[in-house]
Amino acid sequence: MSREIQGEPIRTVAVITHQVPAVVHDTLVQVLGLLQERGIELLVPSAELKKHGDLLAGAEHCCRTEREELGEADLCLVLGGDGTVLRALRYTRGLGVPVAGVNLGRVGFFATVPRNRVAEDLGRLLEGEYVSHELLGLSSRLNGLEIQAVNDILIGHGQETGVARLAYEINGVPIFDIACDGLLVSTPAGSTAYNLAVGGPILGVAMQAYILSFVAPHSLATRSVVADANDVLVVHNRSEHLDAQVVMDGAHMGSLEPLDRLQVTTTPALATLALLPGSSFYSQFRERFIETPPG
Repeated sequence: MSREIQGEPIRTVAVITHQVPAVVHDTLVQVLGLLQERGIELLVPSAELKKHGDLLAGAEHCCRTEREELGEADLCLVLGGDGTVLRALRYTRGLGVPVAGVNLGRVGFFATVPRNRVAEDLGRLLEGEYVSHELLGLSSRLNGLEIQAVNDILIGHGQETGVARLAYEINGVPIFDIACDGLLVSTPAGSTAYNLAVGGPILGVAMQAYILSFVAPHSLATRSVVADANDVLVVHNRSEHLDAQVVMDGAHMGSLEPLDRLQVTTTPALATLALLPGSSFYSQFRERFIETPPG
């Protein structure tokens, strides 16, 4: 679901930055100055204090925070590329905190503020002027551990030699059973990531649906499938001797043993993305992938 916000000015901001401090140093200095001018309280996760201790030590209204306390923030501001925004969306999942990005990366599909417009566009965000997109997530349980993905879940052969043999069913109806490198289950937000690279369709970010796309299928008859958010997916590892590795949003979560199965369902509003008015999902896609395709 998407809705335009014209609320009260932002009073509390959490900041999450690129893994390399030098990439964000100058922008962070500028952002800290803008926040200080407005008397905005800054919530900083422990990892950010380690990266930017010298800068943040002198910042006014700066408080160390942990994930559970981040729900107190009015906005989570990300300085970095798409990987950093994705990390922030995972970090804030389930907290209802809108995440807005300043693009310091190469593509910056999820970022709404260009690096050369921080003063102007950040001011609009801090006035509460943004469109909130509640992102559908994916949920599963692997070896007793609950996993949740904002972008995608990949089930594949990992580092093992040979190919995986995977099958899946939707609502108890078998669909495909083939040899492949993997099966990718993608959210609408994740449809422009790995899913796009393997030829899957693009979904509007507010759609209540998810995509199933095979990676390097050994078949000419497979197609990507778009499933309704209420559909229950069960993935079977048909191999009798090879584990299938499970990767959530790029992080390895464990193995699906031979002949075992993994059930995947959806979680509404798992994370929230904030874009400036006029900076829609489709305009972002056009600008990042059509007008200036990544090289």
